[in-house]
Amino acid sequence: MKWQAPFALAVLSVLAAGAPGLAQAERSAVAPGALVFDMGTTDSLLWPGAQRVTSADPGWSAHQGLTEHDAPTQGDPIWTNALTRDFIMGTVPATFRFPAASGQWSVYVITGIGGHWAGNSAQVWDFDVSVGGETWRCQFAEPDAYRFPRHTFSATSRGELVVTLTPRSAWTVSGVIAWQSNDDTAARKLIAQIEEWAPPEERAKWKEDVRPPAGPPPAISAADRARGYLIWHRHWATPIYPWTNPTPEELNPALRIFASPGEYEPLTFTVQPLRPLRQTSIGVTALGPVPATAIDVRKVRYMKARRNYSATGFYRIVPDVLDRWTGGPLTAGENATFWLTLRVPDDARPGLYRGRLRFSADGKAADIPVLLRVMDIRLQEDPHHTYGIYYDDPFARAAQAPDEASRQYWIRKSELEHADMVAHGTRNITLDCESGAQSANGEFERLAASFDRLQAQLDRARRFGFQPPYMLSISTEAIYEKYMKSGLANHLAGVQMPPDPFFAEVTALVRTIEQERQRRGWPEFIYQPFDEPSSDPAVVAFMTRVFAAVKAAGVRTYTTASPERPSYQPFQPYVDVWCTQTFRPSATPPSPTWLSVRAASTGATPTTSRGRTTTPRSRARA
Repeated sequence: MKWQAPFALAVLSVLAAGAPGLAQAERSAVAPGALVFDMGTTDSLLWPGAQRVTSADPGWSAHQGLTEHDAPTQGDPIWTNALTRDFIMGTVPATFRFPAASGQWSVYVITGIGGHWAGNSAQVWDFDVSVGGETWRCQFAEPDAYRFPRHTFSATSRGELVVTLTPRSAWTVSGVIAWQSNDDTAARKLIAQIEEWAPPEERAKWKEDVRPPAGPPPAISAADRARGYLIWHRHWATPIYPWTNPTPEELNPALRIFASPGEYEPLTFTVQPLRPLRQTSIGVTALGPVPATAIDVRKVRYMKARRNYSATGFYRIVPDVLDRWTGGPLTAGENATFWLTLRVPDDARPGLYRGRLRFSADGKAADIPVLLRVMDIRLQEDPHHTYGIYYDDPFARAAQAPDEASRQYWIRKSELEHADMVAHGTRNITLDCESGAQSANGEFERLAASFDRLQAQLDRARRFGFQPPYMLSISTEAIYEKYMKSGLANHLAGVQMPPDPFFAEVTALVRTIEQERQRRGWPEFIYQPFDEPSSDPAVVAFMTRVFAAVKAAGVRTYTTASPERPSYQPFQPYVDVWCTQTFRPSATPPSPTWLSVRAASTGATPTTSRGRTTTPRSRARA
């Protein structure tokens, strides 16, 4: 069922609903109130009471290069609505103008690409949106199809308002809402409904889980009440919910942290607004040897989350995402936790340093004392362990990017992610090598491009100090499809035993990769033909032969399975590295076959932790 939210704009004066475009003369007579524009196609669903805006609308400064899109989704995993499902896209600068009564206005611009994107999967939307004297940079990529970035501007109208879109690659806009102060409550109610995650009938199926207790409300001093907010602190590892109350000891804190030279350390505090705060900010200055530029400021975002990834019907409101934060409004009665990350310079002298943060809200400021103790020690990495991560390298998309801005986005994203992994102690990643099946002439024709990409990835890994060997996933499923004329389900459910030439081709693929690896002087690869095979007897029989085919090329193998489970014992002669999760308290203790990749290659002490081994995880193949 298509969703058209039933919100009635009874309190809002809008332009004529449903018209695909109005002549400028007709638009000049605009009644006071909120203006709602729904960008999209001529026949896509229209938000109730909104003005339809297509690429041919006279409000655009130019129509060349504008395209219309409609990409609705009804769940799995999100719902779009009449406003978010469709959008207009452009690759050249454009402006959208509309009449507005003279005075101060708020202008809300929502972007996005609906529920899915049917174009180039390496497309990046990177553009500026300008209204009045303010510019907001918007950037998102095709994997972010379920995101709808938005921003609210303040602007002064002298008869019209102008939204300017300036692309680095391409821009999109799904809707524009403009209103004046007397319509603020109604407009924000409308925006809240637009931003709801699902239609009313779906939301009705979900109930909030039992909330953790808030604790007794604190006594509020006259000074705190006058400034309009409480400032308090609780250890960063303790969840703070929107309704959590501080204890008296946590109010108006001095923040204390300690770190060694070269270490990152979090610094947090929470603001509980006693009334709506329209404009807030955090002033950061140097803290002893830590310059202000080495202090990252973020705000904790609350989200609705299921009890676990498969449970339905109940949700919890939890602190989740750390959003970059440069200031903005805060809601009355809802805790806002700010998370600052400091990096102590490598050459910082040990000692105790004092500084402060300044939180300001609507002209009322509070200084928060900060004490930093730099320790006379240096943290060192354990040479016996290598920590890695299952990693889908965005660099692979750079070659398919449709424009230079998109290409540079993927390259920079890969660079930043590698730097972030290093900062967190990660020194190994998974790789993959797409080959396709063997062609009629006996060639794996996609390997040449994959080899060049692998070269760049390995060069980057070496530059960031990553440590081999690397787990490599291969295109075994493409070979299976060649012989069986069908693909494979999750965990290889329903797999059929292919003919002998299938296994011979798997061996040939691994030998071909190995020849190139040796020619280029690459480090060792440990091969993963499929991810997370189930323990079904048919799957185990199939995978046993697959592992044997890979081993026939003279290499080591890797699997995500539990070696202590009897059903996987047929793998034992053919699997060198087991990557497993054994969180059950009654689980069998790790056996000597649970080797970390690092230990197996260097002779270091094997890693036998009761979580996943230090072997990283790859993109799923099954």
